Amino acid sequence: MSRIAQFKDRLAQGDKTFFADYETPIKELFDGLEAKGLLNSNFDEPKVKRVMKLIRSSNSPVGLLKNLHKLVSLPEAERNQILSDLGAKGFKVENIPEQYLTVLCHMYQVTAERLKLHFVMLIDFSKLNLEDADKKPLGLILGKLKENFPTNNFVNFLSTKIRNPITHYSYYFENGKLYLCDGHFDQYPREVDLAEFMKESRKLNILTESFFLIYLDKYRPSGNLILEE
Repeated sequence: MSRIAQFKDRLAQGDKTFFADYETPIKELFDGLEAKGLLNSNFDEPKVKRVMKLIRSSNSPVGLLKNLHKLVSLPEAERNQILSDLGAKGFKVENIPEQYLTVLCHMYQVTAERLKLHFVMLIDFSKLNLEDADKKPLGLILGKLKENFPTNNFVNFLSTKIRNPITHYSYYFENGKLYLCDGHFDQYPREVDLAEFMKESRKLNILTESFFLIYLDKYRPSGNLILEE
């Protein structure tokens, strides 16, 4: 079974329905990149080892979010007992819900940066007049992709409208809402329902992971990314 098929098997039905609209566009993007000679195919060992280390770093917030999610999802009596025990040991537990939401926001940022890592590793942006793409903002990278693949639904779905305020910490929580500011003193912040934000985070995660899995299935079925010539 292919990697992407295994990934889809683990998705909830709603996630599968969402992903069904983007699997073909992702594959078409790879075809387009290959046709234009933009797809990287050779990776030396030091680069691969560095990418593996970076991915391990981005996996850590995933574990932290899962731990907090387990805590907030416990039955109230059990959760209160754990919080009481932690408080007695000096942990700050009064604002656990806000801590959870903050980690959720950080996870969105981490996912966006992982997507950027996949892009700059697999796509030769120098041929699109964008040197040192790994040092450039994600918005600039997405702009180059949209310029060259304007009708691709996967590329057009991607945006930095949430990522930028999250990355620059120009957001805040209030009355069960997430407010995203265009600059720190934006007079009219964008209001996002927290449930909707969680859905958007899930969608970005699905597309980020599937983008790399589809690449592996198509170009590295052996699982080996180290090809020195």
